[in-house]
Amino acid sequence: RPSDICKNSPEVLTNLVNVKGIPGQDRNTILWEIPKHSNIQNVLIRKQLNHPTLSPAGGISVSGIEHSKNGFTDVGLSSNTTYFYTLFTVNSDGEYSPGKVIELRTGVDQDLDGIKDEYEAHPDNVYDSGLP
Repeated sequence: RPSDICKNSPEVLTNLVNVKGIPGQDRNTILWEIPKHSNIQNVLIRKQLNHPTLSPAGGISVSGIEHSKNGFTDVGLSSNTTYFYTLFTVNSDGEYSPGKVIELRTGVDQDLDGIKDEYEAHPDNVYDSGLP
């Protein structure tokens, strides 16, 4: 019976939505939204070079600045290096989501505003002020 199947199915764990990355020269900023009505209690960010980690126990912890429950800046990075970040959500039962992966490459930041020049020059990147 369909009602029995649904009742016995494990809850689908929620991933973050609208995950965005802003690369810098020696830092990467990651922003996200937590879906409304989700059971998300925490976000665990793991990073790795070469390929993303698919496990909350894999990769290494990020270190930097937590802006809010919706953003983090990873600092002390090497320039011209690709970093893979996996963002896992944790629900109130301590269960992890499958994770959301974002790839960011650090690079030159000549004006020292914390944002990679190549990223700033791209016309699709719009800042909170509404100005490109």
